[in-house]
Amino acid sequence: MSLSSIQNELYNLSDESLRVLNRDICDMLKRRRTSANAHAAATGKYQVGDMVCWTGRYGYNEGTITKVKRVKALVKVGTDYRQWDVPLGMLRKVV
Repeated sequence: MSLSSIQNELYNLSDESLRVLNRDICDMLKRRRTSANAHAAATGKYQVGDMVCWTGRYGYNEGTITKVKRVKALVKVGTDYRQWDVPLGMLRKVV
């Protein structure tokens, strides 16, 4: 079933059915987001001082974690004061 056919079928649903469908879709998205964040955060996986690497918009980078937040970490790169706010799911520990 394609997205366009689903959208066309939505016009045939009642207001109450659309509300129920909307609530179910929102719940599904929340569960996906929660599980993705839990997986990325991996409690205790990263600590301040860990050397990490990631590949982002500007290519490969390495740095040291200065602060771990719920979904992202502040990573100091190089000897200057540049810091990147990197999602935990993108980070890998440097061995």
